[in-house]
Amino acid sequence: MYDHHTVLIDFFEAIEYGIDTHKDEVIKTGGDLKSVKFLRYRNLTDCIYVRPTASRAPFYLLLDDISPDAAKAHRQKPGRLVCETSPGSFQAWIRFDQPLSYVQKRDLIAVAKADPEAHPTNDRWGRCPGFLNQKPKPKKLNSDGSRFWARLDVITKGNTSIANVVSLLSPPRSVFCSDGVGSGLLNVVASSSSFASGGSKSDRDESKAEYCFACDLIRKKIPYEVIVNKVAHHAQKRGKRRTYELSRDYAIKLVDGAIQSVRLSA
Repeated sequence: MYDHHTVLIDFFEAIEYGIDTHKDEVIKTGGDLKSVKFLRYRNLTDCIYVRPTASRAPFYLLLDDISPDAAKAHRQKPGRLVCETSPGSFQAWIRFDQPLSYVQKRDLIAVAKADPEAHPTNDRWGRCPGFLNQKPKPKKLNSDGSRFWARLDVITKGNTSIANVVSLLSPPRSVFCSDGVGSGLLNVVASSSSFASGGSKSDRDESKAEYCFACDLIRKKIPYEVIVNKVAHHAQKRGKRRTYELSRDYAIKLVDGAIQSVRLSA
């Protein structure tokens, strides 16, 4: 972990650690070496996170829940920190040579086909390498049933130019919804060779589509319940959740996140 601390400082320049107590909050701690022993103790039960300090955060973008293929592609690009957070699931931090706006980060997350529910605000936490994944109900464990140590996959030197990345954004294309309210409104940014897409259409793609669909309807001032019901129906139809009640819970969380996104980008 001490070596991890050194390389994290080198990549982010200034960091802060966070402790997730599984109560919908992350307790911020210091970002110096003295904090590490305390964090190791807290990691017996809690998840440990890391992020750049507020002054550096606009220069960094976190891509959450990316595939092994996407992680492999990021290893070849400058200004990357890739962490395997659970078996076969990765996060990637991208370091830019100038600050990014919320809208720019949101669009790049769409292009990268990362988790759209991980809102690109400047206070985003990433899982800290070198600590156990202590989620209460982790989806993935090691083959022997033990919990996974978040693994530092790679750090690359240099920065990424936002001008080069943004120039690769393609015109949006309609991918979802053909009946009733919101017909033809859903637009998802097309794939870019600058980011690894992770292959064929997946659950991540569908979630992104539902998220963008919700954002479109919110901007059209469609009633909240109508949006939730439409997302829940689509999620249930594609097998996102086992029951409609679970699909509706998923839809409420997604629509609430979309509302926040639309407000921040307004």
